[in-house]
Parts: sequence; structure tokens; C-alpha cells
Amino acid sequence: MSLSQKGGVLLYDEDGHEYRKDKTIRKGVATAYRCTKTNCRGRMHKDEATGVLSVTNEHAMTCLPLKEKEEIRGIHCGAKNDRIAGVPTKEIIKRRVLGARPHLLPYLNAKGIQQMARRQVKIDGDRDWPAPVTGTFRVLFLRYDNCSNYPAPHANAIKFFATDWGIDMLLQHPIWSIDGTFYAAPFGDVFGLVKQLGLPPPTKIKTDMELAIVNGFMAVYGNTSTIHFCCFHFFKAIFRKIKEKKLQDIYCDSNMFVYVKGLLALTFIRPVDVLRYFRVLRDEAFKQIPSLINELQGLYSYFEKSFVGFVQNSRFIRPTHSIETWNSYDTICRGEQLGNSSQESYNSLLKALTSRCSARYVAQKLLDIQEDFEKTSSCGYISAHDSTSIFASIVESSSRPSCKKSCGSKWIVG
Repeated sequence: MSLSQKGGVLLYDEDGHEYRKDKTIRKGVATAYRCTKTNCRGRMHKDEATGVLSVTNEHAMTCLPLKEKEEIRGIHCGAKNDRIAGVPTKEIIKRRVLGARPHLLPYLNAKGIQQMARRQVKIDGDRDWPAPVTGTFRVLFLRYDNCSNYPAPHANAIKFFATDWGIDMLLQHPIWSIDGTFYAAPFGDVFGLVKQLGLPPPTKIKTDMELAIVNGFMAVYGNTSTIHFCCFHFFKAIFRKIKEKKLQDIYCDSNMFVYVKGLLALTFIRPVDVLRYFRVLRDEAFKQIPSLINELQGLYSYFEKSFVGFVQNSRFIRPTHSIETWNSYDTICRGEQLGNSSQESYNSLLKALTSRCSARYVAQKLLDIQEDFEKTSSCGYISAHDSTSIFASIVESSSRPSCKKSCGSKWIVG
């Protein structure tokens, strides 16, 4: 037993899991304790008369005992110190991650540790305001810059970058595939600047299932284009809910998988048939797997609210995403790409260089990546049906470029 920072009592079981007081079941008889890890269902009861502890609910698979937590924390700290000392990142992964004890390997994220190690080395650069970026690149790149209108780093300061090649591709293709980076906020200001370049609205836009992008586009261009959400982001949303409801066993069962995988298949049938087949699938699942009816009810209720709608008090409630936006039947018939994966890969290249370097360095690297992407596209690696994209990459650059959370200017790359 020990005390928390707030003075509360902490208890530990024989495996080393940490518990805090949850509630008193019966005063003077028994007290309930819960795992200190957020969202873990681990529970334990303490008999006040005898002091005996009994575990009443097992911990989540990701919840580690205190000793293992300390070991993993030591691996992270060691990786940071190694990188600061100049040890190459590959050597850090080999030494710290692959060399860890076997029982810790499932809980170590090699990619996350690699990124964390790289962040320890900062690239020095200019820290003036406004950020000293001009239009003197190999090609015309900087299209809009209002940073000088603000006396200090400001969230409304914008730098907008676009190459002639990117603008021409957007003019030629009727379908735009849109994505933002981890730090992106592609609202109306992004599409407003795109419209100022003289670009008319496309016939269709493809994006992930973030309504911020759709709302920003419609605020500028109106309801002029068809919206289609990425097929793979749709799958990801369903997978996440299957895992949350602990239906992985059903998903992997060769006899029962149709009752959860069938939800994914609804994107490939005609939109007018989706609601009918969804109801058949739901009713059959409740009939065939009555032991998991609560978990299945949670999964199907989520799907109704998000993707097909439901009836309440004799009134049809529209879903968050209408069937036409996520259904891919017509997309496949026309031979279009199913999602915005090409833009996801492009933006993954930007994430590594937008947080810890000078404004001039970032702008030059953005141009390098854009030109490499243009060369790849011209070599035929993007099919004829693929659309060229708007890269709505808004990253922060302020008087403290090494700080990701600082208030700075927005960079919009096209």
C-alpha cells in the first residue's frame, strides 16, 4: 500500500497492478478499487474485516504492472539520451527495442520511439518575425503571404505555396483528392486561396471522413461537388468499433465473420440496397450469436447512427455520413481510385520537417518534396484515373519554430 500525489490510498495486487479507491460497497465491510490506468476495467475488492484482496475484473491487455511500466519508461529515456549523445536512430532501435526483454516487445512501438528519438535533435534556423521566406525559389512557389500584417506570431498569419504544375493538374482533372497533415486545419481560408488562383470547383472531391475538410470546401465553393469518403478510412472506423466492442474473435471466426465483415462489404453494393441488406445482416447476427447480443447491438447501433440512419418515434434520423458519401459502388464502376491514399503518402513526408527548423528550411524542403512528387507522377506511377490533389498542409511556424504548440503562422502547400 502507498499514497498517491493527492493523498489517496493505492493498493497493488500480486502482479504489481496499481489500484485506487473507487467506492465503498458496504461501509465497514468491503471497498471497491479500480485500476489507475485510464479506461482499464481492472477491479478489486478489499474485505475490511480480514484485509483480503480479491480481483473481480481482469485488466486490459495493454495495462502493464508497475515493474514493466518502469522498464518501458527506462527504454524511452534511454532512447532520448542516446540520440542526444549522437547515437544513430537505427542503432537506438536495435539496442533499445529489439534488445528489450521478450515479454516487453508487444508493448514497444518501434516507430514511435524512432520518431521520439529524432525529435531530440533540433535544426537551428531563423527565429525572426515575420518568417523570412520570399518568392525567390527555383520556380514560382510562394503565392500568398500576409505575415507582415501581424506584429507578432499570430494564428491568422498565412503563407500559401503552390507550383505551376500543381495548379495545372487541378485545372485538368475533374476529381480532387484532398488530405491534411497531422497539424492541418483545412478550413475556408485554404479553399478561399485556392479559389483566388482561378480554380473552378471539381465535379467530385475524395477525402477522409473528417467533416472539417468538407465544411471548409462547401463554405467556399458551395454544394457544387460530389463528396466521396475514402474507402479505407471507412474500414478503419469499423475496425476500431469492432475492437472496442471486443468482437475480434467473431471477426476471425470462419463461420461467424460475415456478421461483422459484412458491414465492410456494404460499401461495394448499390446505395439503394444498403439499408435493406444492413437490416438483414443485423437481424441474422442477433439470431445466430445471442450470447454476444449486447456487443453486437453496440456495433450495429454505431453503424446506424454514423452510416445508414435509424427510425426513432416514427421518424427517420439521418446518419452523420449519408450512404452516398461512403458507398464505393459507382466509384468502382467508373474505375476511380477508392480513396486519398496518394495524398496520405505525400503528407507523411511533410510530418518529419514541420516542427523544429527555420521557415526558410521548411519552405525549401516542401518544394523539394513537391518536385519529387511531380517527377513520380509524370513517370506513370499515378494511374490515369487518379486525381491531383490539394495539399492542405497547415503547419505552425513562429518565433519559436522548435515548439509545435506555439502560436504561429499557417503554411498552406498546394
